[in-house]
Amino acid sequence: MANPTLYDNFTRVKNWAVEKFADKEQLANTLADVAFSGDYNDLINTPDLSSYATKTDLNAYVSQTALEGMSYATTTYVSEAIAAIPGVDLSAYVTKDMLSAQSYVTSTALESMAYATTTYVMDKVNAIIDGAPAALDTLNELAAAINDDANYAATVTTALGTKANAADVYSKTEIQNMGYISSIPAEYITDSELSACGYLTSIPAEYITDSELSACGYATALTQAQMDALFPISNS
Repeated sequence: MANPTLYDNFTRVKNWAVEKFADKEQLANTLADVAFSGDYNDLINTPDLSSYATKTDLNAYVSQTALEGMSYATTTYVSEAIAAIPGVDLSAYVTKDMLSAQSYVTSTALESMAYATTTYVMDKVNAIIDGAPAALDTLNELAAAINDDANYAATVTTALGTKANAADVYSKTEIQNMGYISSIPAEYITDSELSACGYLTSIPAEYITDSELSACGYATALTQAQMDALFPISNS
């Protein structure tokens, strides 16, 4: 659309020229003396177009046709597509209000109640275990390791009390240094070697022992008094 102000100014100039110069030749000569560059900015009394966008400014935008060619969807298209989606049956699901009515709380509310999360609990448990081996990282495994003895400390103390004090015994080296032997020398014959040679190393079961004789009332040894009674010695 032509600018009305610019068109009005042009009309005024034209009418003025027709009235001023009736002779066309004179008009042509006068207009030839007027130098005009053809630039809009050289005109006078033109409207201020600074608030309007130029063609260069509009080049940064796309037309409606170009936008549709880029497969962009319009608001109408999106609304129609959403309306065409079939309804979903949510009757089997619960709403936020239903959860609240059942006294369920959100994770944020739960944290504010000082309840511990799984991560928090595991961190504390791992701190207690402190790298213990898998065979001893539970209370049951620890109990089994001490034979389920609730008085394990007392049991160990009692057992240690039956052992000789290190200050009261000699070591193997000390015994050897004193001339005592700590093992049977090779030149001595052993029970196994005696048995191999046919010698007895113990009383066979078929032989009666002193204990068995005594139990039957037989004497296995005589005292001097018994000898004197059995064999009196005459002093004459």
